[in-house]
Amino acid sequence: GTECWLHGARDARCNGTNHRQGGYAIDLRHSTALDNYIRSAGTVICSPRGRPLYQIGSAVYWDEDSAHWHVNFNYGSCSGF
Repeated sequence: GTECWLHGARDARCNGTNHRQGGYAIDLRHSTALDNYIRSAGTVICSPRGRPLYQIGSAVYWDEDSAHWHVNFNYGSCSGF
């Protein structure tokens, strides 16, 4: 899901984020199947804040916290994390 889409586009928490409709970042809830796929199909390109950043195709997946993966379709490197 997209954080701002869930909170509503007028929510002040949406300012400064690309977690919105038409943006380039989404969050995906952890699940065993998704976690296993990302870890097996992805290539670790760095570990911002001690958490691996996986690249699959043109998307990067970061285990942002215990609840979800942050997925970014605009970065192909570790910059911005």
